[in-house]
Amino acid sequence: MSHTNGRNGKVHRRKRGRKKKVRRGEQSSLKDVLTDILQKSKRPISGQKLAEKVLKTGYKTTSKNFITVIWVALRNVDGVENVPGKGYRLKSSKG
Repeated sequence: MSHTNGRNGKVHRRKRGRKKKVRRGEQSSLKDVLTDILQKSKRPISGQKLAEKVLKTGYKTTSKNFITVIWVALRNVDGVENVPGKGYRLKSSKG
């Protein structure tokens, strides 16, 4: 989209696109961090608490709504289940 500046008639373009991603470098994936936290927990953890714990590990994000990122990630991590009213946990392996 472009706009004309009334003073000199120059066309200014708005910059669009994604923000720069945080460089992962040595950062673990969100999936790995979530799995590690859930493995150490004996009880289900709410999405909000998981988000707080992930950030406490030093995980870097530019998300303005990190809890939503957590919810999406939890749906994509194998072995995680939602316990209604309690939070998320790893599925128990019966063997």
